[in-house]
Amino acid sequence: KTAFHNPSKSPMTRWAAMTLVLAEAEKNTKNATACKSWLEASFMLSRLRNFFLTVLSAALLAIPFHFDSLGPLAFIAFIPYFFVLDSRSSSGTFKYSYLFGLFFFCFLGYWLTNVNILGFFLLAAYLALYFAVFGFLAAKFKNFTESYEKISIASITKTAFFLPAFWVALEYVRGWLIGGLPWALLGYSQWKALAFIQIAELTGAYGVSYFVLFVNILLYQAIRMAAAASGDFTEIGGIKETKKKIFLTLSVLMIGAVAVVGGYGILALRSRANFYRSANDKAVLRVSVLQGSIPQDEKWDTKIKNIIFEKYKRLTFMSAIEKSDLIVWPETSFPGYLEDEAVMAAQLRGAVRQSRTDVLIGAPTFGDLEKGLRFYNSAVLYGPDGEERQRYS
Repeated sequence: KTAFHNPSKSPMTRWAAMTLVLAEAEKNTKNATACKSWLEASFMLSRLRNFFLTVLSAALLAIPFHFDSLGPLAFIAFIPYFFVLDSRSSSGTFKYSYLFGLFFFCFLGYWLTNVNILGFFLLAAYLALYFAVFGFLAAKFKNFTESYEKISIASITKTAFFLPAFWVALEYVRGWLIGGLPWALLGYSQWKALAFIQIAELTGAYGVSYFVLFVNILLYQAIRMAAAASGDFTEIGGIKETKKKIFLTLSVLMIGAVAVVGGYGILALRSRANFYRSANDKAVLRVSVLQGSIPQDEKWDTKIKNIIFEKYKRLTFMSAIEKSDLIVWPETSFPGYLEDEAVMAAQLRGAVRQSRTDVLIGAPTFGDLEKGLRFYNSAVLYGPDGEERQRYS
């Protein structure tokens, strides 16, 4: 029973312990039923624990995308999930990793059900596969599945540096495969932590993703080592000393990572602050960012598209009064496909001319119809003369 509940033992060791318990119980038929019930209850509790930890990780990871002040939660979001991977087989890690991804994307984009319920769940099911592949790769690192006594500084260091690289590679592939969907990259969770995201000018958002997962892994390893029974580190000579060295290594890596990333960010922010303080008024660009706050369940309602359009026109004129150099509409804020709404598009150009400034519009578009019908989520820049200057699709 002790071996069965010991998480430091491999799945095969725990299964062997269970088999021995059953064999003992069969010698005494009175205890056989009770033993079977105990085993079934133990397996059920183990599955419930793993399910709860998986959902907890998904919630902790999704929360920073909804509440900007809770970005630090991303640095611990993977820890419950990593404990689920502990002592799991490859198939088990694939299953729980897939659930992790599925719940994360459901928590993250639940509002997309207002667009298409089936389409959203199919999208979440597809994106969760990347989490599953990551979990499968994570299971290949021995220190995720071996007992505490066999963990070494080398194995922990290898995991800390290589696992985030696998995660970032999968994020990159997700951004390009099957049209690409670089949605909710791990690095995006830190958009408000200015000091930590300055490395993006060197590495892109992928570098921030690497940093966040790197910290998660180090914290998990530290908690895992601290949770180990002291006996596990005294049975073999020198193991207790190795434990101290591992904690020291984890501390050095953690402090070093935060110091390098945060230190670079602070220096970069100070450098920019000095630049802007020394700039004259002519070097300042006044930008107005509009937000119509249109509910998602109303955004695509054709009955109120004119109301939505008039709201953004009014906000545009209000921004023009403030003498903005650039006015920015939200993503897909134009209520319809730009080429399909000729009258509204003409009114838009007229509004831009009246504002006498550059206006960047987020709009669904068809693109070049001569090349075939394709659907794009575009950003369209109009000049003060109301003519289209540039389009990004």
